[in-house]
Amino acid sequence: MLYLFYSPNVLADEKWVIGDIRISGLQRVSAGSIFAVIPAEVGDQIDNYDIRDVAKALFKTGQFDDIQMGREDNTLIISLVERPSISSIELEGNKAIKSEDLLRGLKEAGLSQGQVYKRSILNGLALEIQRQYIAQGRYGALVQVKTESKPRNRVELRIEIEEGEVAVIKNINIVGNHTFPDKEVLKDFELSSGGWFSFFTNDNRYSREKLKGDIETLTSFYKDKGYVEFTLNSSQVAISEDKKSVYITLNIKEGNIFIVNDISIAGDIPIDESFLRSLILIKEQ
Repeated sequence: MLYLFYSPNVLADEKWVIGDIRISGLQRVSAGSIFAVIPAEVGDQIDNYDIRDVAKALFKTGQFDDIQMGREDNTLIISLVERPSISSIELEGNKAIKSEDLLRGLKEAGLSQGQVYKRSILNGLALEIQRQYIAQGRYGALVQVKTESKPRNRVELRIEIEEGEVAVIKNINIVGNHTFPDKEVLKDFELSSGGWFSFFTNDNRYSREKLKGDIETLTSFYKDKGYVEFTLNSSQVAISEDKKSVYITLNIKEGNIFIVNDISIAGDIPIDESFLRSLILIKEQ
């Protein structure tokens, strides 16, 4: 939040020459970095509008919770309250995902040790960790972030995680498969709605990555059979209210089947044509 106050002299619109600049409240941030960003220096003529520009430049750095400007004779006074930095991020309760993987995901989302701490980042931090668990099918994962103040204006973040169980697939529904029955279309899927061996194979445990692979398998299934216009119109993943069950729906359009009527080999090739034809996997109909 940005607060400004001015002495009666500063409120005047007339220009005055900066004889000195006094900065207070710095802990982590160096005075040099302040002088590097503000559009004013000793010897400049400034007025009220110029002082506002100085405050705006400091605000844009994102380093401060409070910025106050004042004047004492010909000295420009800048009083600052720094935002703390993140001293460390501690994880508790994570077993399914390694700490280094969670921290890597947080860093990619812009949350890491040494970053300026803002209260608003807590929600983003929790959501990023939940996103990683949702990718594993753990829709019931709970994340709580606690803070602890440390010396030198730093904050430690402690993240407590309840991973929950991986959601179980109750049904995979293919809509639009008029030529092939569900059983044939789904036979090569890595995911399934469960069977006798699911306890050992975990093939009924939902995973976003596995679903992507199964969609590629479905596409190959049709195109290998001549359905070159096959398209996946949409894929929906519905979660039960208790977040323990998953229902997958794939809406497809098979398209027309294309048949090879003739294969011609052209060109002056010093190889027996019958041998070349034996290497071609596509057969004439």
